[in-house]
Amino acid sequence: MRVPVQLDGTAVLSSGKVGDVTLDLPEVAFALPAGKSSPEVPELSALRLSTEGDLPTFVHGLILERGGARHPFQFEAKIGEEYLEGGWALETPEGSGHWAFTWPWTDTQRAKISGARVDVALWLNARHLFRSSQRFVEAIMDIRNTVGPSAVLWAPRIGLPENLAILHLMGIDLLDTTEGLLRAGRGAWIFPEFDSEEDLPPQPPLCGCAACQPSSDPVKAPGEEGERIRNRAIHAHHQYLLEERRVRHMIRGRRLRELVETRIGSHPFQAEVLRWWDSLGRDYVESQTTVVGEGTHPYVYAESHRRPEVERYRRRFTETYVPPRTKSVLVLVPCSFTKPYRNSPTHRAMARALSVAPSPSLIHLVSVTSPLGVVPAELEDIYPARNYDLPVTGEWSGPERSWVTDAVRRLQRSGRYARIAVHLSDEEYGWLKEVLPPSDSCEWTVVGDSSTSPKSLMRLSQFAGSLPSGNAPSGPGLLEEARSVLTFQFSQAIADRLIDGGSRLQGLPWMHRLVSSKGEILATWKENRGTWHLTVPGAEKVLDLAGDYSVIVNPDVELRGDLFAPGARSAGKSVREGSEAILTTGDRVVGVGESLVPGPWFGRLRRGMVVAVRKHGRKA
Repeated sequence: MRVPVQLDGTAVLSSGKVGDVTLDLPEVAFALPAGKSSPEVPELSALRLSTEGDLPTFVHGLILERGGARHPFQFEAKIGEEYLEGGWALETPEGSGHWAFTWPWTDTQRAKISGARVDVALWLNARHLFRSSQRFVEAIMDIRNTVGPSAVLWAPRIGLPENLAILHLMGIDLLDTTEGLLRAGRGAWIFPEFDSEEDLPPQPPLCGCAACQPSSDPVKAPGEEGERIRNRAIHAHHQYLLEERRVRHMIRGRRLRELVETRIGSHPFQAEVLRWWDSLGRDYVESQTTVVGEGTHPYVYAESHRRPEVERYRRRFTETYVPPRTKSVLVLVPCSFTKPYRNSPTHRAMARALSVAPSPSLIHLVSVTSPLGVVPAELEDIYPARNYDLPVTGEWSGPERSWVTDAVRRLQRSGRYARIAVHLSDEEYGWLKEVLPPSDSCEWTVVGDSSTSPKSLMRLSQFAGSLPSGNAPSGPGLLEEARSVLTFQFSQAIADRLIDGGSRLQGLPWMHRLVSSKGEILATWKENRGTWHLTVPGAEKVLDLAGDYSVIVNPDVELRGDLFAPGARSAGKSVREGSEAILTTGDRVVGVGESLVPGPWFGRLRRGMVVAVRKHGRKA
């Protein structure tokens, strides 16, 4: 069984155990010949895998070892095409929670496994299915959904240094070095980026292992084939160790997807797998992707533009976003390197130019950007708008243009704009004239190719100065911006319930408090997180509308601290890691907090903290 420690989408750092053998997941088991010691294994504390001999016909045995702990894993199966293609599942021994299986399953088999306790799931035909990128993706989503989040998923003989990142990204916890050792035995020096078929390792050394260092020792020089194979095995295990360390480091920083994207450039099959993962698994992966983020993350490749947090932002914008009702003037501007944009020198210069407007609060500033499409000023702190970086060349691909035009059409349909200024260069953004042609109500204000040149800023200032006066005091304007963010985060119904006729904002902009007409604090704004945090009164006010963000707590649990897995029964379909969680028992709010795990895990995860509770409910 695994207990999550750190999540990075579908990849999970966790502690685990098989019998008496402890696991530090995800990890690689170093394969050993049966009954032999292992000078090739680089660390004494490494997990070791060996096979068990002297077993009855059709009975197979694998042994996991670490330190002095040892656990045998036996299963009975016939090896052949029928075994590889057909689906079956067997708990071995019965009652252990250890399952060996092949996929695909019938509905009956799937129901049997889903209703059972699964601590370890050994996927015996993973290597056979790994020949087809599409089928492998279909398999792993079904398998992980069925065995649940507490199971250790073990896929033997598919792991190589080149694919550890993508296999762990997809939720496989345990891999082994068997396939790499077979390649080494066939004459390959394996690396994550390539294999070398030379007799000796590449020189100068590309690896720090002992086998790759120049030496006059005849053991390291061309000699007997056995010694050359041994050296390649030492090197292979070292590459596994280094890549596994990279994977774990990237998961800790929530950056494993970035490592995967760097690997696929050298391995076309991995690119196939990732593309099927992004298409077939779009909803599955999004449901397990956090809604908050920290730091800056690069979005360099075309695959970066399909990351689940980016797809989610674009989809929510075109489906749910509603501009602030007080905004009657739309101003489109380019994005900036600095995030949030309002802190950049270019956006400050444009803000100064717009400040001459008779009523600046009527202006809705919206940044045009890839891969998000557009980012209105009030959404600048929403993940990932605050956290992305990408190469800028001034060239926009077909998909990038579509993301922008779709978002602009959403603004036009749902906004109340009487005037529009497109403060974008005609040379780079002229394709936007398809949806925003120059007219009396739509003015293109950039002179030349720079939006911050003196002439362009003067033209923008002239546009702002020509705007009519309006009655839009700052208080209601800020409240309407808060309504737009709440709509984006939750729904329009929840936003309208929280912001009714008597609601008001208190405090500084980066820590606003939404206060009801009765003086109760309903929600607080966390600028660094890009989210509104509900209070207990706020959760009670929207409870009948917020089932998608509710977590049902077992009625026999008296909540005094944080919520742990055994105390949670289920969660609404919009609960994500980092999202708001309204804790309920019956029709009563027993707490509010931040979910630490994806919604589908609630009721299935057996150990670990699932909600960090900020405030407990009122006494019944």
